[in-house]
Amino acid sequence: MRRRLPALAGGAVFVNFWSSAAFHLGVDRRRRIPHLQFAIRPVSRIAPGAQVRLVDDNDLSVSRGEIGELVVRGPNVAIGYWAGPRQITDARKGGWYHTGDLMRQDGKGDLWFVSRKKHLIIRGCSNISPVEVERVLAAHPAVRDAAVVGVPDAVLGERVAGVVQLSECAQSVEPDEILDFARERIADYKVPETLEIVDQIPRNTLGKIDRLSVLTMILISNQIKS
Repeated sequence: MRRRLPALAGGAVFVNFWSSAAFHLGVDRRRRIPHLQFAIRPVSRIAPGAQVRLVDDNDLSVSRGEIGELVVRGPNVAIGYWAGPRQITDARKGGWYHTGDLMRQDGKGDLWFVSRKKHLIIRGCSNISPVEVERVLAAHPAVRDAAVVGVPDAVLGERVAGVVQLSECAQSVEPDEILDFARERIADYKVPETLEIVDQIPRNTLGKIDRLSVLTMILISNQIKS
């Protein structure tokens, strides 16, 4: 999408928000840039008054630069979800709202999105962000869209698998060529062990990757091949 916007939007100025149904955290304002060449930037700068932490599975704060789940609290955070007349289901844990988003905080205090916690691929003892791998695959000149998921594995827990949609103007390209491209840019253990070329990446009504459908496609394809 980031590569397609320049041709569609001319000289428009884009503003990107990170938010949740329960609150709004901050804004990363994209200034007018020649030819709208967008760089990967922080998804959010912390809004004044918001209290933000990145925590591990034990709700302990992680060190700056490490990956943790974003938790927040403050006057801009909803106290819970409406469950009926005079009934509110508390959405907080220990006073903090757990977003389910894994992020890291850089030296400037900006937050960088890594993955949804439930989508993180755990291969052996390694945590792999599908978003990181998708960005690398999508950077290949022949790739229009990409999706990566974890396929259940009896030995490693999960293995990395992906699907790509080729650009309309792409010449004949093999999956191995795209994988070689990825190996030059990310660690070997993050590179998909299988890669399928599909007509279209399944997405939901919000434009987000339908990862369950992607996983189903890959499992069916594996069954056919076996």
